[in-house]
Amino acid sequence: MRTIWREDEPRVRAHVAVCFLALLLEVEFERTIKGLGVEASFREVLRDLKRVKAVHLEVKGKQYLARTELVGQA
Repeated sequence: MRTIWREDEPRVRAHVAVCFLALLLEVEFERTIKGLGVEASFREVLRDLKRVKAVHLEVKGKQYLARTELVGQA
C-alpha cells in the first residue's frame, strides 16, 4: 500500500479494503500453487499467465475457445 491523497474518509477506507483484499488473494494463490507442488512464486506464475492469449471461434455454428500454449509456470 502506498500513500494516497483522498479528501474523504470513505474513499480512504475503500482503498485500504481493496489493498487488503488484494493481499489476501495473493497469499491464497501462493498457498494454492505451493499445495500443487509448483516451485514458483506468485509473481512468476502471474507473469507467465499474462502471456496466455485466447480467442472465441465459431465453426459451423459451434462455439470454441482457442488459446495459446501454456508456457513457463502457467
